[in-house]
Amino acid sequence: MKIIASKMRWSFNENDAAAKLVNVMITNGLCLPMRQSALTGLRQMLESDVATLRNKMPSAGHGAGARTPSVPAPIAT
Repeated sequence: MKIIASKMRWSFNENDAAAKLVNVMITNGLCLPMRQSALTGLRQMLESDVATLRNKMPSAGHGAGARTPSVPAPIAT
């Protein structure tokens, strides 16, 4: 989402979390207005679940520490 926002020259903060970036996408009309309820659901999921998993799982995001996790190619892709 940061790449899209940058290329479109939309205003956002580099440290914005995914939920805020979804708002940037909606506000700037990336998706059709009829899709807004689906994006609202995505935003709620990002706020309530994904960030917690990323921050708390020992093999992901902030919880990884100095160790680099092994991710299978199909999942990384």
